[in-house]
Amino acid sequence: ADLHEHQVAVSFTDLQKDVNGIYTAKDAAQRAHSILDERLMSESNESVNAESFHKVMAAWAYSLDDSAPQQVEKLLKTLEKSNMVTDDSYHWVIETLARSNPEDRLDDIHHYFNKMDRLSLRTVRTLLFSYRKVVRQNRLEAEPLMHRALGLFEKVRSNFKETGRPEDEPDAKLYTDGTFE
Repeated sequence: ADLHEHQVAVSFTDLQKDVNGIYTAKDAAQRAHSILDERLMSESNESVNAESFHKVMAAWAYSLDDSAPQQVEKLLKTLEKSNMVTDDSYHWVIETLARSNPEDRLDDIHHYFNKMDRLSLRTVRTLLFSYRKVVRQNRLEAEPLMHRALGLFEKVRSNFKETGRPEDEPDAKLYTDGTFE
């Protein structure tokens, strides 16, 4: 598992401190969701913030459950109504859709990607991951998705030139993530 997945798992463990009886990733996501719902229903829900939602969204993304996209999109709507939506909120929706059935949800993935205020290499990698999954299912999509990937690479390069931030610098992994088998 990469460092990011480990960090999500550690954060998720913090969220579910004394949870017993979790046997699958879906169980973990359901339990995290119910804890969030309990916190939202309590009179003092000041401990609930966007990060609380993101931890539950991450749990759904990694659950690979068929209902995960709907669960995460519901959480996003709640965040939007509460004016707590961030780029990370959109990232977790994209991550969930990419891990489920991206060939059916590619338009939705692009919709959420285009809502982001700041370009994130993590999300670009997730988008490229979804492209690879689509191409594995349908080779006819390779050429149009290759052109989209090239457009993403150009956006990443120009974003780095503009910001100069080390976290925005494209690396070899980004380009290998954009290759289709």
